[in-house]
Amino acid sequence: MDFKYKKSGTIFNMHSYWTKQPIDPIMFLIEKNTKAGDVILDPFCGTGMTGVAAILRSRKVILNDLSTVSVHISKGYCQNYHVEKKLSNYIEEKNRILKKIDDYYTTECEHCGNKALIRFSIVGEVWQSKDGLYEENRGEILLKNKAGTKFKKDNFFKEFRLLKICYECSCAKNKQFKLPSKKDIKKWKTEDYKKHFYPKDDFFGQEPKRNYKKGVKKVYQLYSNRNLTALSIIFEEINKIKNKETKQLFTFIFTSILFNSSLMSRYRDYENTSIKMGTFYIPPLIKDTNVSSNFENKFNIILKGNSEIFKNDYPYVTNFIKGSADNLPNIESNSIDYIYTDPPYSDILNYAELNIVYESWLGSKTNFENEMIVSKHQGKDIKNYAHKFRKFLDEAHRILKEGSVLTLVFHHPNLEHWEYLQQAILSSKFDPIISNLPIRLISNSKTSSQHATNKNSQCFLVFNFRKNKTKKNITLSDLTQEITKQITEEAKKAGYKNNSDIFDYLMNRFLFEYKIKPFIL
Repeated sequence: MDFKYKKSGTIFNMHSYWTKQPIDPIMFLIEKNTKAGDVILDPFCGTGMTGVAAILRSRKVILNDLSTVSVHISKGYCQNYHVEKKLSNYIEEKNRILKKIDDYYTTECEHCGNKALIRFSIVGEVWQSKDGLYEENRGEILLKNKAGTKFKKDNFFKEFRLLKICYECSCAKNKQFKLPSKKDIKKWKTEDYKKHFYPKDDFFGQEPKRNYKKGVKKVYQLYSNRNLTALSIIFEEINKIKNKETKQLFTFIFTSILFNSSLMSRYRDYENTSIKMGTFYIPPLIKDTNVSSNFENKFNIILKGNSEIFKNDYPYVTNFIKGSADNLPNIESNSIDYIYTDPPYSDILNYAELNIVYESWLGSKTNFENEMIVSKHQGKDIKNYAHKFRKFLDEAHRILKEGSVLTLVFHHPNLEHWEYLQQAILSSKFDPIISNLPIRLISNSKTSSQHATNKNSQCFLVFNFRKNKTKKNITLSDLTQEITKQITEEAKKAGYKNNSDIFDYLMNRFLFEYKIKPFIL
């Protein structure tokens, strides 16, 4: 069974994150495994999509995550902001805040000389030779030649430079482009952010190292001076809000624009904002966006999405826990009707490294000592991951009601990781609910981490387990090359043609039938 979904839609686009589960398949599985009023748990809640699905299907839900950021985003998604009643108050608050940064995004129209609104700026990278005799401006070259050119690897990064400004003026129907004036450059290079709070934390780990040669070693350096100033002012104004619910809403909107407002936004001929999610990639040609426009856009999307989520009259019950999935002392034994969860896929993403931007702004750090991942930086290997995975399964078994189901979503292109996952699952107290064909969540687009893997893993495999009084014993057979070839042929006959689909078919069969060994494929 394949659930195909798009990474789009009002609710999906309310807030960005490195991984996000689609709502429709979760709602389907909730309806299949529970009834109205049942209690659902997601111990690795991420962005809280399980919570959204539970609310839309009139279920109670408990959302847990070790990450401060995940709890923040989940609360933002699953809090009813009563938009219809409070819309005018929210608009008034939004206008008050954005008025503070209006002047940072104005320029002089080249045609009529009037004040015009900056839609975005195009920024390029300037590299300098070792001897300092010449510069290579990658941005200028890319603007003139889409294919770009090869640059000398021994050049040194000098600076990000403002190349062009895109603006709109009442004297013309279409957007206009111009070269920046001295006044424009001065405004773009403003250091007004120093008058306000701005995030000074250092990046750490492997992923951020790609930007160290560009001088981006601290969180605030991920932004142009103008955007950093605008964000600092907005954040300061949000913290002045006295109403707790309104402040939470506006903080949620604020964190939703942190990456689209950064130097990670890629410039393209067509006007959209694109970030390589799951990385800290800064492109050679940057679309330095208008923070005010970003906030306005997300304000509208989030309020619309919130209205869609809370359109029913059901008395919503959502509880949030910040803690490790393998130790949930606040949840009673045999109290949960269904668990749906999407745990970290071992070494695919390092959330601690990626979440530092959010956490640095929020001023609330996560203790990642108990984070269930594989990370050289944290000194955690696949054995440690499997050990914590098994502890999580034990805790899930304790709190789940007898006869209830645990749905587990997982994928990885490396067989060694499947081998350890198999050992953790089969040594647990759960009985697998075996499906002849793989159950998959298939996205039409891929994350950067999925692009980087050898397997075309733009989907997630879904496995179901039941808590029974007496566990059935599963005896695994030895896996051979001949068996792999045989099951591969079965997969092709069943309609699984490309390598990615066949791999999914194999993993679904191998996990509960054969001893997975990395050398087989």
